[in-house]
Amino acid sequence: MDKDRERKRNTRKKDYQPEVTAADLTEKVNGHLDTLIDALKTGNTERLTNYLAFSSRFHRYSRRNQELIYLQKPEATRVANYGKWKKEGYQVAEGQKGIRIFVPKFPKGYKQLFAEQQNEDATQNEEAAKAKEVFFVTRHFTVGSVFDVSQLTPEKRPPEFFTAIQGDHQALHERLIKAVQQEGIKYQESVATQGARGFSAGGLIVVRPDQSAGNKAAITAHEWAHEIMHKQAERATLPKQIKEAHAEATAFVVLSHFGVTIPYSAEYVQMWGNTHESVRKELELVAGAATQIIEKLHALEPGEQRFHDQAEQDSI
Repeated sequence: MDKDRERKRNTRKKDYQPEVTAADLTEKVNGHLDTLIDALKTGNTERLTNYLAFSSRFHRYSRRNQELIYLQKPEATRVANYGKWKKEGYQVAEGQKGIRIFVPKFPKGYKQLFAEQQNEDATQNEEAAKAKEVFFVTRHFTVGSVFDVSQLTPEKRPPEFFTAIQGDHQALHERLIKAVQQEGIKYQESVATQGARGFSAGGLIVVRPDQSAGNKAAITAHEWAHEIMHKQAERATLPKQIKEAHAEATAFVVLSHFGVTIPYSAEYVQMWGNTHESVRKELELVAGAATQIIEKLHALEPGEQRFHDQAEQDSI
């Protein structure tokens, strides 16, 4: 008990904030959804657009933690917990307040067991490992703190990331093509698109060639999102407006992640409904598809200098 009190006291010293509970954070997230829904009801989609652009920087975090970081520090670009920054050789500046997020609470001995399993078999199925993590993330959580890179001491801060591709539309488009093809999806350029800028047809993406590289990148990401989110059943049953809203939002997040801004057809999201459940569901679908694409794009450049958002289990 004394050790627990000491740990909590030390934590409070690090982020200079009173304690909050998971219930407090849940109330914050629900309040953010209320704000988004109220704005959508009036036809104002700017807040959603701003949030989607922000979320592109934190694709490894859950939708709820993305919202919490956005609400507490909308200018944040990269976050990690106090210990992680210190391990990387950086120091949180004196007096900085931590950004409170949800942290999974693993059963006793789970982390050690998981580490041992990884050491025993380096080729362990990654999807099975992720499934174990998701099980505990979704059922047991507590509160932790992270700090943005801007909260580190100014004498030493990590370099910017994605500088090699930021603003280079041609490089991003070429990487998208390569990633799509590695997924077994054929990529073609043709003017035979029936008046559209591009389309996907279950394993095939076609993009009109008479467009800028930036437009081609956006359309490729858009159509790849269709391939991920809309299999044969979804293509047949979902309204076109909802499918387009999924793809547009996903492409917007993916390109924003790499520093490329594209126009966003925000009017599509009017089809997402006006309840917590409906908006939450659509945001999570978009976040999942965007994360999948972003990870595939980064996998093509393993030597690219970047600071990965830390997995949530490392946040305490």
